[in-house]
Amino acid sequence: MTFFKRTQDILKRARETLQRTPEMLAQQMSQRADIAVTGLRRAGKTVFITSTIHNLLSSAKNRDALRGLGAAEEKRIVGVREVEASAADMPLFPTRLYLQALTAEEPQWPQPTASVTRTELEIRYKRKSFKRHLPTFAEGVLTLGFIDYPGEWLLDLPMVTQSYAQWSRATMELLRSEPRAPVAREFLDFVAASDGGQSVDTASEISRKGHALYCDVLRRARDELSLSFLQPGRFIMPDDKGDRPVLWFYPTDVRSGDAPKQGSLDALLAERYDTYCQKIVKPFFAETFGRTNRQVVLVDLLSALNAGRHAFEDTCHAIDTALDALQVRRTGLIGQILPRRFDKVLFAVTKADHVPDVQRDRMGDLLEQITGIQSNRARVAGAKELSLQIASICCTVDEKVSLDIGEVDVVVGTPVGQATRVKVYPGTIPKEPPPASFWSDRRIVFPLFKPPPFSALPGRGLPHINLDLALEFLLEDLLQ
Repeated sequence: MTFFKRTQDILKRARETLQRTPEMLAQQMSQRADIAVTGLRRAGKTVFITSTIHNLLSSAKNRDALRGLGAAEEKRIVGVREVEASAADMPLFPTRLYLQALTAEEPQWPQPTASVTRTELEIRYKRKSFKRHLPTFAEGVLTLGFIDYPGEWLLDLPMVTQSYAQWSRATMELLRSEPRAPVAREFLDFVAASDGGQSVDTASEISRKGHALYCDVLRRARDELSLSFLQPGRFIMPDDKGDRPVLWFYPTDVRSGDAPKQGSLDALLAERYDTYCQKIVKPFFAETFGRTNRQVVLVDLLSALNAGRHAFEDTCHAIDTALDALQVRRTGLIGQILPRRFDKVLFAVTKADHVPDVQRDRMGDLLEQITGIQSNRARVAGAKELSLQIASICCTVDEKVSLDIGEVDVVVGTPVGQATRVKVYPGTIPKEPPPASFWSDRRIVFPLFKPPPFSALPGRGLPHINLDLALEFLLEDLLQ
């Protein structure tokens, strides 16, 4: 790298730091919090943010909207309004559009997150204790920012610390194992027939074909096998820049020994992999995490349990990878990319309304078992963490019915695509990763329920489970 180029890079980083300085100072003075919200496919990120915003807007008029949030219960929230995000370079989170879908004559779930978006709230509140503050500060204003980004992109972060050869070997091993092997057969045959040492003159066309075949493997693994650990994330959840040559790479059987021959197919794939990591993954996380000091990770364990042992184990692997990326980024190479750390990390298992109340603690226990090792690492690093079961919008009610085994608790709701309500008995949710016998005996499949009719008028709030407790964890220290 030339001296001129290094100087340009230093000046660029300095400008970016100066631009974020007011935001970072406000965070340190407890005048703002910025929360990054992510989760794997169908975990409910957009619904979580939409319900959070609507219920916070409602909490100033109706403390029951978020009774578990101390400031709301104590009637200290004076007013809340959504404002245009200060980060004008990010698309706005379309809160109104999502509320319109949820409050339509036929309520619909919002479309899932396909890009990074941002919004902000201004929360005016009464301070809890006049003894700790001067009278002129009887009221405070908290600016609360939300960044919504695809969880699939989070799984790319560990790639930054891997070489192309390391990533390729690990990925090819996965592709040759169950359950991926059947859907990867055509791609594996293509790799076997390719010559990684051939000249770059023909490599570009071959690389594009290999990329297309590999993307098809990822899509089939997601849609047919319900798998979650899929890298690179932008291959199945593209960004707004569309298809382009930097993305035309894929894993191969990288030859051991010397570096790939200059001008060869292997060298081209490795160069594109490095460019993807350095020019797409690193800048995105440096920008996103540089603006946030709290993280919410949403997990849909019920869908994973529905899909069977392989899908559940793969979801656990994806969660482990995601949490590892979030926590250890403070040290080593990741620490150089993302030097700041989160103050608080919330791990929330969603769709708690899909099981009766007596089963919900078991959902939280299962999530704690999966995240326990990683959350201990978060504690060591200084971040507070919480595992919790939530439903951002509650779609069901609990009932009791009599079966051959006796009286049991069920949930009652209307499945998507149906017009009538059904009663679902979920059996017993495992409190820890289940043994093999669980999968052979399992007969229950959880349906996806429609959202219930409700009003979007502020003050009414949306029915939820534990959303108030999630916000109490995230905001309690800021609303004093």
